[in-house]
Amino acid sequence: MVNQVPNFLEQHILDEITQKFEDSKGKAAFEINNMGRWGQGLDRGSFAPVFIIPLSEYEEYFVAKYKSVDPAFADYNHATVFLHIWPPGSQINFHHDDVSEGQDKRLTSTIYINPTWNWNWGGLFLYDDPEQGQRWIFPHYNLMTWFVPPIYHGTSMLTLAAEYPRLSIQLFFTK
Repeated sequence: MVNQVPNFLEQHILDEITQKFEDSKGKAAFEINNMGRWGQGLDRGSFAPVFIIPLSEYEEYFVAKYKSVDPAFADYNHATVFLHIWPPGSQINFHHDDVSEGQDKRLTSTIYINPTWNWNWGGLFLYDDPEQGQRWIFPHYNLMTWFVPPIYHGTSMLTLAAEYPRLSIQLFFTK
């Protein structure tokens, strides 16, 4: 089941992470999805890369924050945290975020941090949940979504009409 929590982060955290993006412009601060961060083929069909900034300095904050919101996170003591910058033409194909055999289960989460977003710009979270069926989520400001993999999901392509990149915080929690 895909869960949603509106108004998730404190404003100062949103501001800090947005400022980190602004400060990174024009610098060699980004990874891109096809450098091995994503599995092979996940960006197939994308016309633009997704830029990625690691946010390791926020790992402890997010572990504590999620534990305070939902008991499902009680045993998860590590978070890998990234800022994803989605320019027009970027998307990610359907995938399930499940781990390899022998690894602990993980929880997956996304937080949308654009203060405004237009329906016509794309960037919707699409998913096929065994309990909820095929659905989508609009990237509302400060909306947190989370689920236990495997749930097939992807992001629709950002259109050329998008006036700025879609920003999201991507988290993977492990025990």
